[in-house]
Amino acid sequence: SRRLDAAAERIADQALRWEVKRYFRDRMRDHGRARPGATGAAKRGRGAALKPPPRIVRIAARADLAVAERARALVAILLRHPVLLPDVEEAFALLELPTPLTRLREAILQWSQTTEMLDREGLMSHLTHSGLAADVAQALSAVPVPLPGCAAEGAMPGEAGAGWWHFFGLMNPGRLEEEVAAATRHFAQVADEAAQRRLIALSSARDALRR
Repeated sequence: SRRLDAAAERIADQALRWEVKRYFRDRMRDHGRARPGATGAAKRGRGAALKPPPRIVRIAARADLAVAERARALVAILLRHPVLLPDVEEAFALLELPTPLTRLREAILQWSQTTEMLDREGLMSHLTHSGLAADVAQALSAVPVPLPGCAAEGAMPGEAGAGWWHFFGLMNPGRLEEEVAAATRHFAQVADEAAQRRLIALSSARDALRR
């Protein structure tokens, strides 16, 4: 039971996670009600009943793909708009990402700490020389689904920033609320253009998710 619950916890979508947990628990309850003297064949049959039906397997696969694509969008936005890094790097560093995206994140953050200019060309050069060209190509690919408009090269910084926080909020809504509160306090203290821009991007992402 603990193993099945742990597997279900890895599903990012909350509604699906509850559905899968309920399914497993119902099957375990049925298993516990079975006759103690059941034959080996019957026991094998009960064990097979614990497997989730194809529908749940398909939904779980789609949910995993959605999480992976959100993470890819976050990295793609920063590859195209590294100027956003000072506003998002702390939140970016704490995200759980697939291995190829984790490699890119480490290289991006390392570069941002040493470069004098947060420009796209400089970042791409750094990643290429770090042997990560294939990871970059996959992050910016239109497969399995096209990237959102906020990850395009021609997106305005405000659009890219709001898009980044939107996908971050989908992956971590509680942390997004914390970021909005912190940005609100910071803007009240300094009231400069950078603080205002960050607060607008965060608030827009939060409001979009609430809608």
